Amino acid sequence: MSEVIVVKLTGKLFDEGDRELFSSYIKVFREVVESSRRLIVVTGGGRLCRNYIELAERIGVRSLYVLDSVGIFVTRVNAYILAHLLQPFSNTIIPKDLEELRAVYYQRPITVMGGVTPGQSTIATALEAAEALGSSTVVYFTTVNYIYTNDPAIDASAKPLKEVRLKELKEFLKTRSLPGEYQLIDEVSAIIAERSRITIYIAKYTDPAALLEIIRGGNPGTVVIP
Repeated sequence: MSEVIVVKLTGKLFDEGDRELFSSYIKVFREVVESSRRLIVVTGGGRLCRNYIELAERIGVRSLYVLDSVGIFVTRVNAYILAHLLQPFSNTIIPKDLEELRAVYYQRPITVMGGVTPGQSTIATALEAAEALGSSTVVYFTTVNYIYTNDPAIDASAKPLKEVRLKELKEFLKTRSLPGEYQLIDEVSAIIAERSRITIYIAKYTDPAALLEIIRGGNPGTVVIP
């Protein structure tokens, strides 16, 4: 596993604001960097992001670029909060693009960031960050443990996948068989993972210790193999 690990945190973590859960993440992140690894943590926007976008639409904003940018600002607010919780291990400068990420990366063992590009998901940002810094590992803490063969909310026969090849995942994406929010990995992310040979681990956001399990060679959820 690479010395640089990129972690993507679902915005739902910030929606819930569970102090004990945040404390568990901070403890796990400290343990990771104390083992001489570096972390890039990319935060999602969650419900607050959607609320602001809906507000902007309601009062007359029509530009998709502006609406996406509103969402990006919210992800950066979440990143700023987390960066301060991670002191003194994290730099509190939140990179606004990949060049800024590269510029601040060596200042502290943890760099926290939000979105960077309108029209792009934060999982794509996480994959881009991994590519920019030569990381071969992205750990995606999201609301489900696994990628399923179909949406388990509407298909009782959907089966969890412990391992899936990126080629298979791209076929899922083409047929739109991955569910809703549950379209965990979009086509842009899949392209980046494929061209830079990045392995993606899916883990439940309520289990921060899954990161340590992955580092030790385990697989608590689904692993997407390039």
